[in-house]
Amino acid sequence: MIYNLVKTHNIKRIIAIGSSIGLSIALMVPVMALLLTPTKVNATTDICYKAYVANFDDDTVSVIDVASGAVIGSPITVGSGPEGVAITPDGTKAYVTNNDDDTVSVITIATGVVSANIPVGTQPYAVAITPDGSKAYVTNYTDGTVSVIDVASGAVIGSPITIATYSRAVAIASFLRAVAITPDGSKVYVTNSSSNSVSVITIATGVVSANIPVGAAPGGVAITPDGSKAYVTNRDAGTVSVITIASGAVSASITVGTQPNAVAITPDGSKAYVTNYTDDTVSVIDVTTGVVSATIAVGATPGGVAITPDGSKAYVTNFDDGTVSVIDVTTGAVSATIAVGSGSSAVAITLGACVSTTPTTPSVPNTTTNQTNRNDQILLILGVLAIMTLVGVAGYWLKIKHRGKKYLSSSLVINNQEEIKAMAFSHVNSKGQTYFLHMRDVTFKGGRVQRIYFFDKEAKEGAIDAVPEGYIIIENSSTGLPSLQKG
Repeated sequence: MIYNLVKTHNIKRIIAIGSSIGLSIALMVPVMALLLTPTKVNATTDICYKAYVANFDDDTVSVIDVASGAVIGSPITVGSGPEGVAITPDGTKAYVTNNDDDTVSVITIATGVVSANIPVGTQPYAVAITPDGSKAYVTNYTDGTVSVIDVASGAVIGSPITIATYSRAVAIASFLRAVAITPDGSKVYVTNSSSNSVSVITIATGVVSANIPVGAAPGGVAITPDGSKAYVTNRDAGTVSVITIASGAVSASITVGTQPNAVAITPDGSKAYVTNYTDDTVSVIDVTTGVVSATIAVGATPGGVAITPDGSKAYVTNFDDGTVSVIDVTTGAVSATIAVGSGSSAVAITLGACVSTTPTTPSVPNTTTNQTNRNDQILLILGVLAIMTLVGVAGYWLKIKHRGKKYLSSSLVINNQEEIKAMAFSHVNSKGQTYFLHMRDVTFKGGRVQRIYFFDKEAKEGAIDAVPEGYIIIENSSTGLPSLQKG
């Protein structure tokens, strides 16, 4: 039987709280009430990053806990033939394109429930969300159009945007595939596989402002975090075209594997990961040099790829395997292979909203065992009270000696709600938003414990007072969400 607040890490909680004798004794009252009420408590599950995987053949979306690599619960049923997936910048909704029934399913991330199915054009293929989270742009493969969804209302805005090319002086619709939006939210880049071009939509006007010739049968597209370049995979050419956004011209063509499909760029803009559909590999491009620095073997027919917000891992969907390969960005090795649904086609990863759930159920009424446990609890309370009193005396003495100063050890865990706001480390991002740094230990199967760090807009239990040694703060270029990476 496990009791509330009886956890190893609460030694740090006691130290942080015990700044005076009076506070220590006052805090023991609710502690005694909690400890002397037997409760069966399941371990708290704290999830900061989730990967959403579209399973084309199953008509489902699998959800992976990035910290543990485990699939969470049962797959979420969506429309027919889910092809693409994107998540709103605030991490509250996942948009899934259903290729076979011409809809977009909207999943509410907090509940894991489909809250809407929005009709769009014919065979919706991919979806991208604007950096401000207000609109979703959906490519309709057969129509050669782009539908624009208002995220707040869930309604399609106006008529679809037509992407037209010209063949023998006759306007024909392009077969549209991927879509990406510049970090400043001003332009949308759409790949046209039938016309070997990329169309650029100006968001302010909703008009196609440019058509850029690239390689044969362009498929995936990704834009560097600084908004300077767009990387486009050319399926039939086995290349990646690099478009300089300022000039609207192709500045480089990089040879990769056979039938390159999707591309994703690390948050620091240093590497581009390209899935090679026929080779069963991933090519890693050094963005600075434009050279393929590594080729990594993954599962069968890799399709989609996404990078975790902290830039530590690349998630690759393997369509024929029904798996996801997890690549360690630092080592370039596949660190895990996760079974998902059939025909895993695309993946997107949330940007750091944490959900904490602690389901509880009442235990059996008092028995002899419970009475023995209660006696143990009383002894524990007395011991904890003695420790807190001693620490309180020491804390009170330090306050007198160092009046007006704050003394916190590096990465001290702060759990007293009254002290969190004042003592938690805060970071103001480039958009002027304040985030607080938190720490959490995650236990994997087999007992291995891993410490994770994350930022939240609110200072909550688990907040810490300093950036751990050896880490630096980076920001997501689109959302401004901060995270830590080893410096």
